[in-house]
Formats: sequence, C-alpha cells, structure tokens
Amino acid sequence: MGIGGRVAGQRTRYLFGCGGRIYLPAWRQFPATMPRGGTSMLREMLMLGTPPALNNLLSMVRMILLNRILMAAGGSAFVAIFTMVGSVSDFTLCVISGVPQTSSPLVGIYNSERNNPGMRLLIHMQLCYGGILIGSIAAAIALAPALICTLFGLMQTAQAVWALRLFALSLPMAMLCSILIYFYNASGQVPFANGMTFCRVFLFAVLPAAVLSWTGFPVWWFYPLSELLTLAVLFVVLWRKAQSDTPCSPILLLDEAYDRMGKVIDFSVEARIDEAVRAAGLIGGFCNQNSLTARQAMAVSLSIEEMLTILIKHCFQEQGQATVDVRVFVIQGEIGLRIRNAGKQFNPIDYYQAHQAADEMGEALGIRMILKLAKSVCYQRTFGVNTLTILL
Repeated sequence: MGIGGRVAGQRTRYLFGCGGRIYLPAWRQFPATMPRGGTSMLREMLMLGTPPALNNLLSMVRMILLNRILMAAGGSAFVAIFTMVGSVSDFTLCVISGVPQTSSPLVGIYNSERNNPGMRLLIHMQLCYGGILIGSIAAAIALAPALICTLFGLMQTAQAVWALRLFALSLPMAMLCSILIYFYNASGQVPFANGMTFCRVFLFAVLPAAVLSWTGFPVWWFYPLSELLTLAVLFVVLWRKAQSDTPCSPILLLDEAYDRMGKVIDFSVEARIDEAVRAAGLIGGFCNQNSLTARQAMAVSLSIEEMLTILIKHCFQEQGQATVDVRVFVIQGEIGLRIRNAGKQFNPIDYYQAHQAADEMGEALGIRMILKLAKSVCYQRTFGVNTLTILL
C-alpha cells in the first residue's frame, strides 16, 4: 500500500470527523474541513464513503424484494413479522454499528502510521466488548419472543418465534461482519468492505429467502444465512489471497513488510527532559539499518528531541508521572515520526504561531527548525490523546 495507505488513513480521519489542522512548510495551513488535492482526493474520499452509501441503497432494495417474497410465502402476516424484526434490528444497530464506528477514527490513524499492533488491539477490543453486548441482546431476543410480540401488538405465532430466534442467531455473525466492514473501509481496503456489504445486505439475504420460500423451508433462515454465507465467501477469498506472495496478514490484510524489514521502531519514554535526549539517541541504529543519510538521521534526532522536550514541558504538570509513545517508520524513502501522549491538550504549531515574535530564540525556534525540515506536520487530539505526526 505504501504512501497510498498512509494517505488513505489520513483521509479516513477527515471523513470520520477527527479534529485537527495540517501544517505544511512555510507555515501554510488549511482547516481540515476543506482538504486540498483536487479531483484525485475527492475521488478517494467518495470511494471511502461507498460502503455506507451502498448499505443504505441495498437495504431499501432488499426491503422491497423481501416484502414481495414474504407476501407470496405467507401473506400480510409474514410481512408484519418482517416489519417487527426490522424494528428490533434497528435497535441492535446501536451495538452492531456503534462499536466499530467508534473505533474507525483510531483505525485510520493507526493505519497511516503502520501501527499494526494497535489495529490488532482495536479489533480484539471490538470483538470482546461487541461480543458481550450483542450476545446479551441476542439472548434476550431468543428468550423473550412473547414479550417482543406483545410490545409490537402481534400474536405470538410459531412463525414470529421462528423469525425472532433465527434473527437472534444471526446477531453474533452480524457483529463480526460489521467489525470487518468498518475495519476494511478505515484501513483502505474499500473493495473488501463493498463486497461484504453487497453480499451481506443484498445477495445472501434475498437469494436464500427466495429459495427457502420456493422449497417450503422456514423462510426466516435467511437471517443467519446472509451473515454465514458472507463470512464463508470472505474467508475463501482471504485464503486464496494468502496463497500469493503478498506480505499481508491473513484476515486483516495488514501490510507486515515494514515490520519484517525493520522499517518501524516503537518505544516509550518517561515524561522527563533527560528522556527526550535519550530517545534521540535510540534511533541511531534504526537510521543506520535503513541506510538513512546523515541529513535524514539528523532531522529525525532533532525532531524527536525538540518536540519531546516541548511536549513534556507543556502536557505534563509533573514530569516523570507518565510516558510518551514514539514511533518512527520509513515508507518508500520518506520518514514518518509519530509522538503520542495522554497529557493536557497542546498543539505545538498553534503555540509557535502565537509566540514566534516574542520567543524567537526559545521553544518557537526549535519548532521553526522542524517546520523547515518537515514536509508536513499534523496534530490530532482524539479521545483525549495528543498525536503529532511529522513527515520528513
């Protein structure tokens, strides 16, 4: 994916509304609400928005077709049951869509800096918390169909119980599908997200429903079949992709080439000024391993030392009480530096612009030197975490 993956991650952050400003050399800046890039950026932004748009479009078409299939299979009684289950389904979206949607901004950020462990941790947390929540909802639906029918003013028929319990059976699989769709979209694997959306929302819902109604089997089996068949097709595609020589992880499709080749280094330092100096020295071996020039190595060391010193001073009231995470990566000859901390909100670029006249030889001078060396500097504050990304 290379630079394109990083750009996709940055645009994903824009699409999901993470606040921030992007700073370019000569201190030109523009609000994140009006990105530049012309038609190519607009095309990629629209591409990243296709999975939810496709979901909305296909949901409407599916509802029309399923209404016709169910009307033919069981008349207005089946359509009423389908409407009731649809209302219950809307309620479950608070978990099925809410959990992965909350994590999508962080996936975009982690993808831009090639933070594969961070993305895996996010998926693990979504599976744990989302699984517990959706499992509880599914159990409640399966155990209390009579109560749900009463709430919607329907008789507790055998068909209504079948529909609700088979829908409950589909919910854990729907949770997994939703997590993967949001992840693929946020990490730049949009074709996979679109393919899963098409299969899950439309193809494997309408087709099984039609076949089941024609053969006389309970038509409500289309609920779990739509999720199960989608996952089956996905895993077949992923298995075939894994047979190729691409250095990607088998399910999440994470590019592991940079980790294997030593082009990424992560470490944490205590929030102390002397630790900033030590951090600058830690990357010497990394620079040599990746054949960086003397100028590039100097730029990385200077950026780490200067920015860590400034951030530690302004983000933490008591030094040494917290840690700062540093990540350096090399992608297609360009060097990226990410510094992250959970201290007070502090944007060093805004600070520079406010103090450059009164502090020309102090902290503002160090920031100015980095701005001259950097191709771009991006500050983000997401979920209480300060993230400063410098591209050299």
